[in-house]
Amino acid sequence: MAPSAQSKPRPSLAEDLVWGVAGENGIAAELGLKPIQAYYLIKLGKIPVRRFGHRTIVASRRELRRYLAGEVAG
Repeated sequence: MAPSAQSKPRPSLAEDLVWGVAGENGIAAELGLKPIQAYYLIKLGKIPVRRFGHRTIVASRRELRRYLAGEVAG
């Protein structure tokens, strides 16, 4: 079935990004994990994230959903 003209628009890049691991809007909260668990999985390369510099971590909500669905290798 083809998407209709009324289909939900894709979120903007700013809406799709999750900045940081801890906090109520962080990657850990997005995945339902404790921050220490998320940091561990990031260190193992299991969670799809990007780093900016040494400390800043950002992830795409779309990629995190794919990770949860088992579509991301790891």
